[in-house]
Amino acid sequence: MRGKKLRENGLWESSRIVLPQFRAANMNRRMRQSAREKPEFDEQRVEELSAALAEAIVSGEETAVTTFGEYGDKTVVGAVIKIDPVDRTIKLQTRAETVRIQLETIVNISRV
Repeated sequence: MRGKKLRENGLWESSRIVLPQFRAANMNRRMRQSAREKPEFDEQRVEELSAALAEAIVSGEETAVTTFGEYGDKTVVGAVIKIDPVDRTIKLQTRAETVRIQLETIVNISRV
């Protein structure tokens, strides 16, 4: 009697091995495919974001700032303490640290 490995393609079914370099290449390919492009905003949306940012710095309340990322957006919650027009960044004071965020990466600003 022959074992299961030698029947019905059992030899190949039980011997699947992926070499590390092929696994890494496959993961890199999947990540490149899931990458997205940054959205372009019209003037109205830019004005809405500017108004929300101005309100956040005047009020000093906690604000949720969502930034664009190729593989997913990131939201940081904190108080806007400074807007630097030269570096085009904002400083956001979270409970744990101070975070600098590039203005070009902001996709949404909302009150918490």
